Amino acid sequence: MLKIVLAVFILLHAMIHLMGFAKAFQFAELKQLTLPISKSMGLIWLITTLVFLMAIVLLFFKQKPMDITRRFRNYLISIPDYS
Repeated sequence: MLKIVLAVFILLHAMIHLMGFAKAFQFAELKQLTLPISKSMGLIWLITTLVFLMAIVLLFFKQKPMDITRRFRNYLISIPDYS
């Protein structure tokens, strides 16, 4: 139960970051965000959104972040073997 509550809070926080991305690229007009947001900052907002979403996935699948990093690194290393 506590894991679900934590996931909901993380998801809400991720959605707030996604609003910054949407404003930077003018996908939405958000009058609540009064300061201008550059496109480079918008990309940072998007990356943080993805990090929060990854945290939710890791929370439910009980994966250690380094396990996923190792798998991704091994995948990148093995790409030349396929060509």
